[in-house]
Amino acid sequence: MLTITVDRQSDEPIPAQVAVQIRTLISDGHWPAGERLPASRALAAATGVGRNSIVAAYEQLTAEGWVESGVGRGTFVAADAPTTARPSSPRPAEPITSGFSWDRTVARRSSPTVPVRSVAHGRGDGGDMIRLAGAVPDPSTYPSERMRKVIHDVLRREGADALAYGPPAGYASLREVIATRTTQSGAPVRPDDVLIVAGSQQGLDLIGRLMIGEGDSVLVEAPTYSNALQIWRLYGARVVGVPMDEDGLSPTQFGAALRRVRAKFVYVMPTFQNPTGLSMDEPRRREIMRIAREAEVGVIEDHFDADLRYSGVPVPPLRAYDTAGQVILLGTFSKMLFPGLRVGWIIAPREVRERLLEMKLACDLATSLPAQMALAEFCVRGELDRHLEKVRKLHAGRLRAMLDAIDTYFPENISTTRPQGGMTLWCTLPDGGDALEILEMAEERGLSIAPGVWFFPDGDGRRHFRLSFVGEGEDRIRKGIEILGSVIRTHLARRRAPRRREGETAPFL
Repeated sequence: MLTITVDRQSDEPIPAQVAVQIRTLISDGHWPAGERLPASRALAAATGVGRNSIVAAYEQLTAEGWVESGVGRGTFVAADAPTTARPSSPRPAEPITSGFSWDRTVARRSSPTVPVRSVAHGRGDGGDMIRLAGAVPDPSTYPSERMRKVIHDVLRREGADALAYGPPAGYASLREVIATRTTQSGAPVRPDDVLIVAGSQQGLDLIGRLMIGEGDSVLVEAPTYSNALQIWRLYGARVVGVPMDEDGLSPTQFGAALRRVRAKFVYVMPTFQNPTGLSMDEPRRREIMRIAREAEVGVIEDHFDADLRYSGVPVPPLRAYDTAGQVILLGTFSKMLFPGLRVGWIIAPREVRERLLEMKLACDLATSLPAQMALAEFCVRGELDRHLEKVRKLHAGRLRAMLDAIDTYFPENISTTRPQGGMTLWCTLPDGGDALEILEMAEERGLSIAPGVWFFPDGDGRRHFRLSFVGEGEDRIRKGIEILGSVIRTHLARRRAPRRREGETAPFL
């Protein structure tokens, strides 16, 4: 299989490195006219670089005429692509005398790489794709009409005041709503403890800016949220994974990691962890906090989907067991309602919250006031709770449909987590299984999954993949799992096939 590699020590920008290798593959005939290029997300995962770098390389190749693309179609080798590779940029008519370069101006940050793999030439993001990869709710569940009415009422009542800059720390009524809901979950919070941010993603970014210096160590669950890995690395962190077991973050492994590593903080998702869907029980939460307290390490707790519980008894967040002010709690409305609603929150000790507020002011002055006002009204009217009651029933049915289909169509040697809520579950292949190869085969058949290498800080996870059960209806989930079961059986059969004897040849692909 063909591979594309990047050299992080090179002075040549990563998009240019990728572009020149693709030109060579095209000009040498390995990728003929009409060949579909890997999806940008898949190629980014295989090369261990940010997706934006791959998108930039594709845009450069499109502008030069090597490839062509269309919304929903993917990217293809152009019919009239050149037959010999061109340089990565046109030669100037006159020598460049200036020594200036933006590349020298942009800060360089270290980033561990993941193993390089070729990726599938699948159907990309076409409209027929069964999407079991992304933890994104089904748009049909969005409360668009009820939200429209609330926004209309708020604007009619508040007028131009709703369109001004909001308070830097957040709209008071919304902070009160968040404090009340968090207190009801078992962790007492005051409105003044809450800082409103543009989604929990901005919360992670602000924490990274404030706390991480080049070379600092950060502990994360292994596996963990892939975008958190990108953020911590962006600020120069050395990200260290701590193994999990069937009950979440392992206290034994956590303690051992803290003895080996002087960590700035540990990032955890104790409820419906992404990507595994696992949750810690109360004794484990107490034990994790005991270890953190003895080690005097900060804890970043992400409660991004904790309200999406379908069975079992809720357990208070780690902050409920924090007696030393060590926990920073993150939350968001995006997973409860819809992803375009970029409103989340940080609950932190005062000295940290004030520093985070200073950084937020430098970034965006304030989170959207109309969105905050509408959200506060939506919650006060009881609309959020009514919406959650609806989607919990819907998602619970989809989770059951996925698990039943897995029991029916997957080989018996595939292990699967069985979460009580959230949006995703985690599958593990037997020894020798490779989720990246399964991704290639699945995309060819119109199905997307998330390979495990996306979620480990060291590029591990080849035997794992994540499935999301909230973005498709039950019938399409069953169909997708049936396809995936067939793909897995074929993949494992190939892996068990005898290897060729020395001297035998195979065609170059």
